[in-house]
Amino acid sequence: MVFYTIRVTVPAAEIARLAPLRIAAGMQADVFVQTEARTPLQFIVKPLRDQIEKAFRER
Repeated sequence: MVFYTIRVTVPAAEIARLAPLRIAAGMQADVFVQTEARTPLQFIVKPLRDQIEKAFRER
């Protein structure tokens, strides 16, 4: 499993919705990072395409 360290900014309005809970440093969070838009076909074909590209590399 791969982990990345990122900095997340939460808008004040969203923090207010959490009352009476408080956000503290070190708390775990699930954060979804949108990278690029892909069609369902691209999502399905990418693993196959990656393997084909890997097969034609010379070491």
